[in-house]
Amino acid sequence: MEYTLLDKIKITRPILFLCGPYYQKSNESDRRLILQENIYQIHHNKFLPLVIDDFLTEDNIKDDKISIQLMEEICAAVSAQTYIFLDTMSSAAELGIFANSAFFNKIKVYIPKISDIYNKKNVGYFVRDVVLKKHLDRVECLEYRPEVERNAIATDYILEYYKFVNNQLPRNIQEDIREDSIFKESDEHLIEYVDSGDMPDSPYQLCYQIKDNRLDVKLSIKLLFYITVSVVSLQYKEKLKTKDFSIFDIKMITEQVKKIIVNFLSEKTKKDLTILDEFNINTVLKEREENVIRHIVKFVHIYYLYSRFHSVYLMEKPIGKIVKEIDIKIHPYTLFNLSDNQINLLKDINKNTDKYYEQLVIKKNKKKRELIKYKDDDCGVKAKELHGYLLDILYQKYKFNQNSYAYQKGKSIKQCVDKHIKGKGFIKYDIKKFFENIRLENLSKCFAQILEIDNRFLNELDEILKTCFYRTRLPLGLVMSPILSDMYLSDFDDRISSELEKDDLVYTRYADDIMISSKTNINQELHSKIQKIIEVELNKVSLSLNTQKSTFINFDNQHKFIRYVGINIIQGENGNYLSVGKNYIYSIAKEYLRYQNKVELLNSGNNDDGEISLEELKKDIFYERMIIIGKVGFLKQIEGERGYHRLEKRLKKYVDVDLANI
Repeated sequence: MEYTLLDKIKITRPILFLCGPYYQKSNESDRRLILQENIYQIHHNKFLPLVIDDFLTEDNIKDDKISIQLMEEICAAVSAQTYIFLDTMSSAAELGIFANSAFFNKIKVYIPKISDIYNKKNVGYFVRDVVLKKHLDRVECLEYRPEVERNAIATDYILEYYKFVNNQLPRNIQEDIREDSIFKESDEHLIEYVDSGDMPDSPYQLCYQIKDNRLDVKLSIKLLFYITVSVVSLQYKEKLKTKDFSIFDIKMITEQVKKIIVNFLSEKTKKDLTILDEFNINTVLKEREENVIRHIVKFVHIYYLYSRFHSVYLMEKPIGKIVKEIDIKIHPYTLFNLSDNQINLLKDINKNTDKYYEQLVIKKNKKKRELIKYKDDDCGVKAKELHGYLLDILYQKYKFNQNSYAYQKGKSIKQCVDKHIKGKGFIKYDIKKFFENIRLENLSKCFAQILEIDNRFLNELDEILKTCFYRTRLPLGLVMSPILSDMYLSDFDDRISSELEKDDLVYTRYADDIMISSKTNINQELHSKIQKIIEVELNKVSLSLNTQKSTFINFDNQHKFIRYVGINIIQGENGNYLSVGKNYIYSIAKEYLRYQNKVELLNSGNNDDGEISLEELKKDIFYERMIIIGKVGFLKQIEGERGYHRLEKRLKKYVDVDLANI
C-alpha cells in the first residue's frame, strides 16, 4: 500500500515548546513544569506542551549520531509556539536560535519584572535589540513579578534564580495562556505546492523544481516532521516501546517519506514524478534529509519511552489526518525490490526446475504422499533463500482474510475452532486436492488483484510465481506454497462469509478444511443451500469439494461431537467444550513410555548390545522429550488443566510420572 498527503492535514495535538533555565529535575519551582501543568489543565490535552529535558537527555539518547542541539532546533521548528523564560545567557541564546524566521513558530517571551535584567551583559543585548524593539513580528513578550533566590558563589559574584511567587503561575500569564490566539487557531492546514527553487514561505508549503531528470523539494521542518511521524505511526506504532533504536530502518522511512511527497506532487502536477532518476529534500537546517529524519524518529522514540506524557500521542490515526492510502499499480519487481541477481535466479529456476528441486515420496497412514523439496546443494539453498526473501515481503504486504486461520503468526488452531464453540448445527467440508489444483494463471490473477500489480507486467509476475510451481502444480514442500494458497482463496473467503452472514452462520477456513456453524439446528434445506453456495464459489476458482469428507451434524442431544482440524467440539451438559480426543492422549502416553524406557536404559549403563550408540541414545532422548513437551503444551492449550489430569491418569496405569519434571 502507498500513501499521499491529504489536501488538508489535521494536526491533532500541536506542540508547544517550553524553554528556559533548567532548575532541577522535577523541582516544584521549575517554571516550565508549572506552565506545562497549567496548559494541560486549561486546554485539556488539545495541545502538547513539551519540556524537552523532561525526556531528551544525554543518558536517554546514548547515540553519537544524534545531536541534542539539532533535536532542540527541530522541536522549536515544529512547535506552534515556543515559550522562553528569558533571564539567563543560555535562554537568551535559545531566543536567538529559535527566532529564526524560517521556523515559522510564534515565540512568547516571559521576562522577570526586575529593572536590571535589561542591563545584564549579553542577556540585555537580546532583550533590548530582539524583544523590546520587536523587529520580529512573531515575538511577543510578557513581564511578570518573580521571586528571586540569590546564592553567593564568590565574594564578588551572586547567582540568581528566578521563580514564581509561591510556585503559582502569575495571574497575567494564566490569563495569557487562556486567551492566547494560538489556542484558537484552526488545526487544519491546506497543503500548498509551488513550482519554485526558493524556501517555502509557510510551514505547509512544498516548493519543487524539476531539472535534468531530478526533483528538488524544499519544505518546512514542521511538514517534514509530521509526514515522518505518519510513517513511524504506520510502520512502528506497536514497537515504539522497544528501547533498541536499531529497529527503525531510517533509510526505509526516508524513502517512504519521499514517496509520500512525490505521490502528492505527481497527483497535483499530473506528471509521473516517480520515474525521475533523483529526488532530494531540503530544509532550512542545511542537513542531509536522512539525518533530519533520523533526528525526528529519535525524538518520537525517546518521547514515547521517557516523556511523562507519553500516553498523549503526538498524532492519532495518521491515516486520514496527514496521509491517505492511494491505489497505485506497481511492477512486481518493485513490489519485491528484486536485484538483478535475484531476477536472473528466477529465470534460471524456471528454465532448469530439476536443478533446484526434487521429488520426495513419504508414507503416512499407509498412504503415499508426494512432496517437492529443495535440493541439498548450493542450487537448492539459493532457491530456498530466494523464496524465504519473497515470503518475508509477502507477510508484510498481504493482509490475511479474517476468516482464514492457517499459516499466520498470531492465529492458532484453537482460535479457529473457538469461533464455533457456541454452535449447535455444524457442516464441515474438505477441498479436493487443494494445492495441486491451483493453477498458475488463476493464482497470478488473484495475486495481481490483491497486491495491485499493473496488468502490463503479468508476464514478470508469472516469472516470479512460476518458481513456486513444479510441473504446473503448486506443490507441498516449498516455503511459498502455504501463503500463495491462502491468497488464492482470499476473495472466496470474503464472498462465502458475506453470503453466510445473511443466515447468521459462522464461517472459518483452515487451509483446505472449511467449517460452518449455527447457534441453532441446521435443517436439510439450509444445508443444501449452503453446499450449493460453496460449490458455485469453488467452481469459480477451479476447485471442488471432496464430498466423501463432508460432515453434517446437529447437537440435538447431549454427548455428540464433531472433529475439526484435529480438535473435538463436544456437547456437554453445561455447553460445548473442546477436546483433543482419546487417541491424542494415548499417543502422548506412548511417546512418554518410549522416552522413559530410553532414559532408564541410559541411566542403567546397560547398553552393550550395540544396537544404538550412547550419543544416538542421548539424541533420541532429547528429541523425544521435545516432542512430548510440544504435545503436552498443545493439550493444555486446548483442554487446560483437565487435559493435563487426563494424561496423568492414563500414564499412571503404567508408570509413576511427574510431567512437570520432563
